[in-house]
Amino acid sequence: MDETRSHGDDEDLQWWPNHVQAVFAAIGRAMVRGQLYPGTLAALPTAFGTILPDHQVSITHRSGRELGRRKGDYVLLITGPIFEGQWHFAPGKLERLAKLAAISQN
Repeated sequence: MDETRSHGDDEDLQWWPNHVQAVFAAIGRAMVRGQLYPGTLAALPTAFGTILPDHQVSITHRSGRELGRRKGDYVLLITGPIFEGQWHFAPGKLERLAKLAAISQN
């Protein structure tokens, strides 16, 4: 996991590395109704290398019930020869970053 950065600026899209921004943009493009729902994940490409070349990207939703709290979260996992990391996001934060990334890549 990338622990070299503090969490203070992680609401700013530019704080995130380009490879993570690419994943955010893929999520943003999949948000057809403009909001992130657990079902949005079904619209994301899952094949190896489709979001990031030579890397596997996995995004999962964990319900609040599963976590024993009111709200769930999303887990982003990237594995590959160059980039590797795992990040947890509150739904609102991931939705904001995904929207920003999708707009910035248009």
